[in-house]
Amino acid sequence: MARLYAATGDGIVRLEEDGDVWSVTSFLSGSAAQCLAVDPHDPDTVYAGLREGGVRRTDDGGQTWIDCALPEPGVFSLAVSAADGAVYAGTEPSRLFRSRDRGESWHDLEALLELPSARPGAFRRGRGRRTSAGSRRVRTTPICSWSGSSWEA
Repeated sequence: MARLYAATGDGIVRLEEDGDVWSVTSFLSGSAAQCLAVDPHDPDTVYAGLREGGVRRTDDGGQTWIDCALPEPGVFSLAVSAADGAVYAGTEPSRLFRSRDRGESWHDLEALLELPSARPGAFRRGRGRRTSAGSRRVRTTPICSWSGSSWEA
């Protein structure tokens, strides 16, 4: 049985294949779900990033959701590390948080990162940032990418 999750901009849907039949179940309707991340070690654990509602987590494939109390409400990207299970949440305005306990507590990574804009002489230009050297661009707008070559069950 194949299972897919998708953030629709309104909520989360789970699609499940059983033979030639697909079923669709909706969750968090009206929540403005922007993004999601599935725990690579447990397909029933999913994190949803909400446009103005922080992060929600389910441990039962979407039946119940809990608020993970992220300090910033506007979530635009999520990831779960396959190496150690840490959850990362990118928020607006341009902050990055990490949780090492499945969303129970969050740490702001800003203090640990040296961003190009924090260097003396750095300035903002267009849709990215240029350092004082003027040759390196760092993208500052959220992007999505998929590196797979095909969808497989």
